[in-house]
Amino acid sequence: MRVRSQVVRRSVAGVAGVVLALGVAAALPANAATAEASGSAGAGAAAVSVAAPTLSITGKPTTVKVWQQFVLSGKATGAKAGTKVVVQRWESNKWVTFPASTVTTKSGAYSIRVKSGRVGAQYYRTATAKVASAAVKITVVK
Repeated sequence: MRVRSQVVRRSVAGVAGVVLALGVAAALPANAATAEASGSAGAGAAAVSVAAPTLSITGKPTTVKVWQQFVLSGKATGAKAGTKVVVQRWESNKWVTFPASTVTTKSGAYSIRVKSGRVGAQYYRTATAKVASAAVKITVVK
């Protein structure tokens, strides 16, 4: 009987630990990292919120003829000036890096000229080493 009590107590403690961990993880924002900063006296630490990098994107025009140029542009928030931005296209159920890239300006802006010979609806996104943008649809017609 004593062994059964210990097993039950340990099981309850384990479940409580998992629930607590999940509750803490769920309370954290998905797109923010936290860093701790300590006071000059060293007593107590305050949590400081640091925004995660984001990458916006727009594609213009959204419909082009084969090999007609279109522009993917946006802003890399939280990235340093000169951060490399690459273009990726959705092919065969995966993102494939396209032979086009640029770097961000001081303000984080970027603009990439792209051409495609593939007819039909295509999905493009931009990416840095740390973050990828949402996808934009560009339709290429004959």
